This record gives sequence, structure tokens and C-alpha cells, in this order.
Amino acid sequence: FLNNHATNIGGGVYNRANCTPVMTNCILAFNEASSGAGIYNNSSKTELNSCELIENVATNLGGGLFNDVNSKMVSINNSILFANTSINPADGNVSSATTTPSLEFTGCLLQGDGSNASSYGNLIGTNNIWSETTLASIFNAPANPIGADNQFFTEDDGFNINTNPGSSPALGVGIINAVRASTILGSSALTVPINIGAY
Repeated sequence: FLNNHATNIGGGVYNRANCTPVMTNCILAFNEASSGAGIYNNSSKTELNSCELIENVATNLGGGLFNDVNSKMVSINNSILFANTSINPADGNVSSATTTPSLEFTGCLLQGDGSNASSYGNLIGTNNIWSETTLASIFNAPANPIGADNQFFTEDDGFNINTNPGSSPALGVGIINAVRASTILGSSALTVPINIGAY
């Protein structure tokens, strides 16, 4: 889901009316909306497995993801949320209108030093990595998602993980999830080591 634009809500994905989507190995990047530029949840329960929400821009709330007041718990596993922005810097990656725990992160790479955990929408979860590194350290070439070969789903994809030793905090530290048999490139995701994210 790249370079989509909504004048109101849900630039990449808009979940509503009690839907229960399960999204696996998805890339949501460079999307724009008023709120929920990457994903907007309204009265829905969403599960994200090994997804990457990168550089989505909201002019209001929730650059990466916005969880509306009527939505259920969002489960986010082995995913990367980084460099998403909104009018409020604290809500750039995630914003939630609920007052109870609404987002469960497990084994994710999250932007920040951990002191901003409350800005991730009353999150709960375990085994998450907080980092203040750059996109260029995490990924191959984030400015060029399709890669030099001009073909998606190949090793040189821009959002593939940077394999230079010590560069990417997502390299080789991912968690196995039974609903995800393979990476976005087709290699097994059921044996370690695997990366955080879609690759």
C-alpha cells in the first residue's frame, strides 16, 4: 500500500463496521490522510503480522495507525512502525482514542527510546525493541521501495532489512507467528533467525 491519499481518513487502509482483518507481510508507506494515514480502524478489530508502516503522513492524528474510540484491541506482531508523522509529534506513529489498552505490540521495532510508550495508544505487549536509529540503518534503501531492479518482492527491495552487521535493529531478531508461513520474499518464516518486518 504505497503512495495512497485520502482527503479524510484511512490513506492506506480503512477498516470499519466490525470487520476483523488479518494483514500479513504488508508494506504501508508514503500514504496520506487527515487521520490514520497508514491504517484507520473504526469499530473493527485488526491484526497485523510482520508488517511495515513507514513514512505515512497524517495532517491530524495517527500517521501510521489511528484506532477510533469504538474499535477493539489491535494486535501488532513482529512489525515495524517508524518515521510516521502527524500534527502532534507524539502521535506520529500511532494514535488511539480509547482510554483502555487498545494496542498490543509483540516483538515489534518501535521508534523512540521507550519513554514515549504512552504515545502508542495505551499499548501493552512484550519483547519490543525501541530505537532512535535512521531508516537508512534499518532498511536497504527506504527512498526506493522497488529497488534497483525495478521489481517488487526481490532481495534489493528498499524496505528489505539492511544486512550490514550492526546496522539494523530488526535483523535476525524477529519472532515466529504460526499464521505466517513465509516472508514477503517466499522464504520460511517458521525457523529462526528471522527479521522483524515483512522480509
